[in-house]
Amino acid sequence: HILLCWLALLLIRVAETETGRTWTAIRTEIDRLHLGVFTGPAGTFTQRTELSQPQKALLTKLRITEPPRIFDATPATT
Repeated sequence: HILLCWLALLLIRVAETETGRTWTAIRTEIDRLHLGVFTGPAGTFTQRTELSQPQKALLTKLRITEPPRIFDATPATT
């Protein structure tokens, strides 16, 4: 448990150092990302919200690849 807490704190500090923002600000910005599940006659798909400029900047500074816009698509079975 102590090791996991230490690793989490390290991750937070690295993110803060790399972005120049506080963890609270980083978390608030990333928490605005959502996945929506949409179902229609053609099937179901899961799509994330559009990335804002601050979110794109955070991902770039942290060298994290932008997540795909469409996560899953399942055609309707008829």
